Formats: sequence, C-alpha cells, structure tokens
Amino acid sequence: MITVRNKGIFCLLLAFCVFLMSSCNLSSPLPPDADAADGKGGTTEIIVPGGKTDKADEKQAAEKAKNDEKKNEKSDSKKGTQNKPFWQASKVYDTLTAVAAAAQQDYKVNGAKRGWMSKNGKLYGYYDGCYITPDMLVKEGYLESGLDTSGFELLLIDGEDLAAYNGASVSSGNMNFGVFAAVKQNGKYLLASPSGKAGQIVQSDYQSLLAKYNQSHGNIGRLPV
Repeated sequence: MITVRNKGIFCLLLAFCVFLMSSCNLSSPLPPDADAADGKGGTTEIIVPGGKTDKADEKQAAEKAKNDEKKNEKSDSKKGTQNKPFWQASKVYDTLTAVAAAAQQDYKVNGAKRGWMSKNGKLYGYYDGCYITPDMLVKEGYLESGLDTSGFELLLIDGEDLAAYNGASVSSGNMNFGVFAAVKQNGKYLLASPSGKAGQIVQSDYQSLLAKYNQSHGNIGRLPV
C-alpha cells in the first residue's frame, strides 16, 4: 500500500521521467526529409538552372569550328592556286606572246636599218646603243599600251638552244633563230615565242642559255629579214 509520502515521491519521479523524455524528443535530429523540407540542414542536391552555360559553350565551339573551316578553305584555295600550272595561273603568257610578236614584227620592218642583233642572248639595237624593251615597242606602235610588262626581257636566240633545257616546250616552228620574250616568276623564267608558250626554265639554266650568246663565244647573231 502506497502512503501519502510515497505518493509524493512517486509523483516527483514520474514528473522527472516525463521531463527527461520531453528533453530527449526536442534534442533528437529531424529526419532527413524534414530537414530538407525546412531548408535548415541535411544534404540537398544543387541543380544548375536551364543549361545556359552549356548552350553558350556549344555556340562558342560552333563558331570556332566555322572559323577554322574558313581558314582551311582559304589555305586549300591558296595551295590549289599555287599548284596549278603556271600558264593557267596568270595572264603573263598572253602578254609574253604579244611582246614577242610585236618585237619580231618591228624587227622585220626596222631591224636591219637600226642594227638590231643578239647581244648576250638579248635583242640589242646597235645604233640605239641599248637593249630593246617593251616600252620601245609601245612608242613605235607595235605593242598596245597598258600591258604589264614589268621585268620583261626580249631575247634573240636559237629555239633549239632553248629546247635543250628541262621545262622548255618550243614548238617545231620556232626551233630556228628568232625572237622570244621572258620574265622571271618565282625563281623561274617563263618564255614565249611570237606563236605561243615556250616553257619555263630555272634561273641557272636561263643564265646558261644567255651565256651561249656571249660575244666572246662567237659572232653576233642577226635575225634574217
């Protein structure tokens, strides 16, 4: 039988136990879901919004690839132009042919009385005391003005001598002594006769060709009228 005194102690003990249980419930951690819902704790997943960074990177990469492609196309185009035959890559061939034809026509009309001859392989005017140039042909009305003849040289040589060099392509009708026009391009000399192209030869061969007509090697040549 519980006495009044014992009831008092029992009530105190019961109250203490209830207090302890309440304290434990308050200090216990919340479930992970509860923490996430309250936003006060726990581990939460970070989500990158909208993928804007990825789209920007993709756009930048696409532009870079496009620019690289354009650069490659320009490079390929440039290489393609360099790899084309020289005759197709410029209009120099047409101009050379026109100059050679004009010089030959002028020679037939005026060459003999003006003392035109071959000096060191080049067309030379003895009475003029100088080598014949395209500008002189323009002044005399044998060559049209406005052509780009910078660096052009007029030769008076034997076509067979030129044909002996690698790269030359002299036609059968130009194998004899006659007028040729030449110009230096990219370390080689492009040549043409009055009737068309005569090939291209390296600089050392060109110098060797002209050396054959050095005055110390024989008589000065004249083109038959």
